[in-house]
Amino acid sequence: MKLQKISLVDFDTNFFEKSYLYRIRFLTKELVFVKESDIERRNKLVENSEALLIRYSTPLDKKTLNNLPSLKYIGASSVAVDQVDIKYAHNKGIVVTNIPGYSSNPIAEFVFGALICHLRHLTMAQKNVELGDFTVHSSYKGWELSGKTLGIIGLGNIGKRAAEIALGFNMKVQYYSRNRKKDYENKGLNYLPLEKLISTSDILGIFLELNNKTKGILTKKHLNLIKKSAIVVSTSHTDLFDFNVLIRTLSAGKFTFIQTYFDSISKEHRDVLKKSPNVILYPSIAIQTIETKERQQEMIVNNLENFCKGKIINEVKYS
Repeated sequence: MKLQKISLVDFDTNFFEKSYLYRIRFLTKELVFVKESDIERRNKLVENSEALLIRYSTPLDKKTLNNLPSLKYIGASSVAVDQVDIKYAHNKGIVVTNIPGYSSNPIAEFVFGALICHLRHLTMAQKNVELGDFTVHSSYKGWELSGKTLGIIGLGNIGKRAAEIALGFNMKVQYYSRNRKKDYENKGLNYLPLEKLISTSDILGIFLELNNKTKGILTKKHLNLIKKSAIVVSTSHTDLFDFNVLIRTLSAGKFTFIQTYFDSISKEHRDVLKKSPNVILYPSIAIQTIETKERQQEMIVNNLENFCKGKIINEVKYS
């Protein structure tokens, strides 16, 4: 099946390498790039599109979807699709796909890079050397990962990869997830209820996707259970937390908080976190690898090609 019109929304014109762009062009009679912040003008440009390829920053609410009567397919370039009204799209018969697992390994690797950087004072040591100070200061004395307990909240693709890496560091690994993962328990992971997991972990990894079931899941009660010496590293949306309580807890110096993925976090949350003590912030660099970009392009295009063949893969279903 060849589509009448495909719109690439919010992509830079050089996002897709030529080989992938050629594959997309082959599937349609008309291909347009749309990068327009004004919603009304954007809707006009994507008019008559049968397929949209979108970034995480592209909102597709009920009103927007209503203005696209020809739309059959939405292809997200991310794992999370909370920017799309999935229920309404489903009711209109629009297929929505995402690209699960494309960034699991680089994100998990980044988590341990951030942990080692913090625990071994790498940034401080490097800055001192740049200033000409090669002295081994007592303040460089850090902590080993070996023997520490990592508590994983959300044993999805990222959580699983983080668990595998942690086991390689000889860490004790425990997890909480809505569903037990017996295959990973057989690898040495220990399942615990959420409150028990939080109170007994030296390091907490937050790897949950934001949705209606996870929003606000980490309440005041949970945040108060975190060890004072603990490190919380999150690659998830800050809306998983009771944010006001999180800030008050950090201001009291109760634990260290490491956060990345600011593309999906409000400016208000970013600004407050930036001013908070015991917080280490990174821009959205966890997925910035050559391999990730290749997987991302391949999965986006492969999802679309399969849809045009009448085979739907990686569909996001409303539940």
